[in-house]
Amino acid sequence: MVSQISRGLVPRRKYLNVHLLSVLEIMNLFTWMLLEVVKIFGSITQQRKEIIAKNMLRLKTIIETARVLALYACAFRGNDESLDSRNRGKFIGLIKYAAILNDKIDEVVLQNAPENAMYTSPKIQKEILHILVDKVRDTIRAEIGDAKLCTLVDEAQDSSIQEQMAIVTRFVDKDSFIRERFFAVRSVEDTTTVTLKREISKSLASYGLLIENIWGQGYDGASNTRGAWNWLQALFRKDYPYAYYVH
Repeated sequence: MVSQISRGLVPRRKYLNVHLLSVLEIMNLFTWMLLEVVKIFGSITQQRKEIIAKNMLRLKTIIETARVLALYACAFRGNDESLDSRNRGKFIGLIKYAAILNDKIDEVVLQNAPENAMYTSPKIQKEILHILVDKVRDTIRAEIGDAKLCTLVDEAQDSSIQEQMAIVTRFVDKDSFIRERFFAVRSVEDTTTVTLKREISKSLASYGLLIENIWGQGYDGASNTRGAWNWLQALFRKDYPYAYYVH
């Protein structure tokens, strides 16, 4: 009886041992696969970090270049911006100069940048300038606060004969100093008094400046801002009595 039981258990033990070994091998395989996946994702994550760092450095270089040129009112583009040109304009020229001074910048800009992420096109330049303009206006808006202000307006035409209007704000800051800040240039359909009033109001209101806080207004003396009851200053005075006109 005992010998029969023993003979019956031996195959079962062998089967159980083989089964356990198979399970252990499968577990080891899954563990190895998991470690390989972790390595791959770790490598991808590191590569992603490096790509992000390079993109950030490239973008920072582009933004600082645009900021410096805008600060000194320099033209951005050259007549010939091709790779063979000796004078590709101040924007690209200043980036090249930064690349000469810094090897890390040289590795990520212009010809060393991806073709779809060079950030040097005129469209990108304009987008950066618009962002900088908004930042400057936000600063001016914070500086004005709730103070009363005077608007100074001049009109002109650009090289494409597009009518434009320049708006300057004058106010007293929180330290009781008189400040004068160039606030905006807006393209206008025409220079009639109704259009100019609407554009001035929109420009100030878009940054949270209350039109009723205009306590002074001045213009360049052009014919469309002078006249009888249709004067621009008269239109403002009609709605805001304290917006006194100063020539």
